[in-house]
Amino acid sequence: MVRFVVVIGRNGRIGKRYRVGGDRWLEQVAEKALDQWAYEPTVQDGRKVEVVTEVRVRIRHAGR
Repeated sequence: MVRFVVVIGRNGRIGKRYRVGGDRWLEQVAEKALDQWAYEPTVQDGRKVEVVTEVRVRIRHAGR
């Protein structure tokens, strides 16, 4: 598992990311996974806003 603090943009895509824990050897693989993720944009007072949150990426072997 690799933990990141990320900024989710107004478009729902992950922008900036900072690894805050987990296996650093898996960081590149985890970042590639993050690039594929999209979230429903967060709306506050009728406007889309950026959100800072922590996400965890669990890497599993394809055969398991």
